[in-house]
Amino acid sequence: QRSALASSLALLSSNAAASNAKRARTRIYYKCETVQTLAVRIETVITRDLLVPLLSCLNESELYASWLPKWTTPTRLGVRESVKVDQVGRCSQLVVITCDCPWPLETRQVVLNAVAFDDIETLGDIGVLLQTRDCADDDRVPPKPHDEDVTRIDVDGGFLFRRVPDGWANAEGEDPCVDVGEDDILVSFGYTVDPKLE
Repeated sequence: QRSALASSLALLSSNAAASNAKRARTRIYYKCETVQTLAVRIETVITRDLLVPLLSCLNESELYASWLPKWTTPTRLGVRESVKVDQVGRCSQLVVITCDCPWPLETRQVVLNAVAFDDIETLGDIGVLLQTRDCADDDRVPPKPHDEDVTRIDVDGGFLFRRVPDGWANAEGEDPCVDVGEDDILVSFGYTVDPKLE
């Protein structure tokens, strides 16, 4: 699991030919890997006291539709529904997320298997591996709804929570980040998405 997460988060390096948006404590990298896939990595620094509340929010997947941004006018865009299909242990779960998209796109849906793990004793890291599942590889996955046109998309990625690595605040080619504390946490979220636009 750790190697799969590492490869998801390593999909973009800071010196890659990727577009990036810079802020002092947040870095966003993205690139089109193929004609149909987009790879994104977002890194942000949080204070240690925000770690448990953030993990709690991410674990409450059935509430995503109530707190993630969404719009209904002038167009539909955002998470309409998030259903936890199964939970294994405290944090690992299978979730179906349905998103409204603006016309002419159909509603998009992703079925994510989230597997959490930690290496707190050795490195102090916490990770969540996100992998798309479908009916063919997981019998817990419900069939697509028949009452509307829904396109299931593929998303693979993960979260990594760790102490801010030495040198991150002053990485070459990046805006310097002068307010990183010794106990701050670096949150990395990386994913590759195929939105099925064909």
